[in-house]
Amino acid sequence: MVNANGLDDVLGSPLSGSTARGPGVGRDEFATVVKAALARDFLGSGGRSPEKGFSRLAKNAARSPQSVIKRIRNGGTHDKKGLKIQLNYITRDEATVAAWTNFNGVEREVDENTVDEAIPLFTSGWAGNPKRGHTDHIILSFPKDTDPEVAEAVSREWGRAVFGSGDFGDQWRYVASTHANTDHVHTHFVVDKHGIENGRFMSISNKSELTYDVMKSLHVEISERYGLNLNASSRFSRGIVDHPVRETDYRKAHHHGAEDNVDAPPLSDAELEKRTAIVHSFSRQYRALAAIANLTSEAGSPGFMTRLGNLFSETSTQLENGFKLMADADVNTQHPDPSAALYSAQQQFFETAEQTWDNIRGMDPSAEKIMLEAEYMKSMRAVREAAIDAPFFEQAASIVPANDDPYYNETIHDLQSAKDRALENGEAVDSIDQSLGEIRDQLRASFAERESELDHMGTNADEMAERFMLGERTAAQLDAWQEDHVAAETYEFETSINESANQLRSEYRDMGYDDDRIDAEVDRFIGQQRDQLDNQFKPDSEQSYRALLNDFEQRTSTIVDDYEVPRDIEEMVAKDQLLQADRYSSLSDVPAIERIVDRLHETLSDEDLERVKNGDASALREEVQNPAIRAAVAAEMRDEADLTPADKTTIEDIQKLIQGRDRTHKRAENVVDNDDYSL
Repeated sequence: MVNANGLDDVLGSPLSGSTARGPGVGRDEFATVVKAALARDFLGSGGRSPEKGFSRLAKNAARSPQSVIKRIRNGGTHDKKGLKIQLNYITRDEATVAAWTNFNGVEREVDENTVDEAIPLFTSGWAGNPKRGHTDHIILSFPKDTDPEVAEAVSREWGRAVFGSGDFGDQWRYVASTHANTDHVHTHFVVDKHGIENGRFMSISNKSELTYDVMKSLHVEISERYGLNLNASSRFSRGIVDHPVRETDYRKAHHHGAEDNVDAPPLSDAELEKRTAIVHSFSRQYRALAAIANLTSEAGSPGFMTRLGNLFSETSTQLENGFKLMADADVNTQHPDPSAALYSAQQQFFETAEQTWDNIRGMDPSAEKIMLEAEYMKSMRAVREAAIDAPFFEQAASIVPANDDPYYNETIHDLQSAKDRALENGEAVDSIDQSLGEIRDQLRASFAERESELDHMGTNADEMAERFMLGERTAAQLDAWQEDHVAAETYEFETSINESANQLRSEYRDMGYDDDRIDAEVDRFIGQQRDQLDNQFKPDSEQSYRALLNDFEQRTSTIVDDYEVPRDIEEMVAKDQLLQADRYSSLSDVPAIERIVDRLHETLSDEDLERVKNGDASALREEVQNPAIRAAVAAEMRDEADLTPADKTTIEDIQKLIQGRDRTHKRAENVVDNDDYSL
């Protein structure tokens, strides 16, 4: 048997029976906008490497300061006079640390003649009267206590990359000036929007080549080269759902010395709900990254990934509870960027996870192997959001719908689901385990009658029984089991190809063929045999697999249909399904309730059935112990007889009954516990 190396890394504690389940967004109409927001922050903007996305979320968790780029509203100039005033303002001596120009792709320092020279250069190509003016006034800001020389160096490189590189449709001339006269060092750029090379008018929007996200990403990227740790994440990823304060409102308040009391424009209830859903999606991303960090370790830095995992968990909790990731008191202290370590750890986890799956598949057939597979798939679902760019994880975490799952059996699924919910609620599951064990034993005994076929499929009775005993299966499992069968059935043919190739090679050598001709002839033979394997033997094997599987599926159905599920377990299943049902659906949509109703039609007398249909449920007391389930059954029997009263019992009513009864039992248990402790 192959040892499952790496199991502990991926599964934690194998067969523990626990799983982490992240809540869904809950509203289909939010799916598109949520995906768009996640694509921007998690995968990286514009389809760039996912490392960009990891960096943004990691830096959010570390409270790294944001890249701040402001495009001054109404900051564009329309004539020479306005341009001169603006250039004189940004290059004034009392504020300026450094000032420079890039007129025709050549950078030089500002001197006393620069403004006068700039005006004719800028205005010579102006035509018409653009609404926002012929220039743009853009401010690039830096965190508190940033060294002005560093800010200047970053600003120079950023200006060349954005306006002087030609990467965004054209080159644009500009005058820039770094100021250190406020708490935050910042650089002003006055840019002529008429392109130097192509005469292209500069546009900054989500629909143009030059976007705010591109400018912020370049700011972050260039700053990192100078040891400055900045971030360029969306407001949603930081828990901010409000509109930003309008610049006009801020400037007006600033003029009156009241900038701390400026209100953002209000949100409608619908917009607030939509934005909150996006923030909660980011919360799940942080939680998934915490799982990745906690499942990996970094050599030479003990405890780092654990601390990073805790940081992600705290961030997830903050967003889930409606808090914003606002700057801490030390937000401007330059922290080391954890994203590179996280990305490396994630890749390490991917490799370990895939190797673990290969190791599990390499184990000898057994029920324990299937249980390990199931636990492994639970782990994959727990971190699925952190692995959305990896097809293997998508397959490993995708539950196959019942209609597409040849191993699916409704009764077994219902029993396993009820067991999972009971475990989550701390309830005993001995009776469910007993029923599952009895069904499992019958399946093993039945499947053992076809042990030779199972061996031909690359499995055995114990393992095949356990496949059917799972409550659900993933696409990766179904594919793997079919591949095992195909591999076992085509093993002899695969072996014969190699043996025949070696024999041919020996014969050709005896015939005096040179090595090149021998290789060519043998490769041609192997290619022909491989084509036959892929086009004939494997399809035939897949067909035989489906035929055999159909026989085992029928055996399972027969055994389970003949098995009488104990009534207390039947009620546990009904309770589980009622709690999971949509509150607006019908009681007839709950399979377990329908099964109980069908049983009662067979066991109750005609007189008792008539009493129940007319509203007297006393005849059900011996048949259905749980009062809430009894109420649901009685209501459904009245519905079937079209004798439902005006105040029809709904699933929501039953759910409230179940929850109220559970709360009453919990309080009673607490009283008993307190009495015990007081003795």
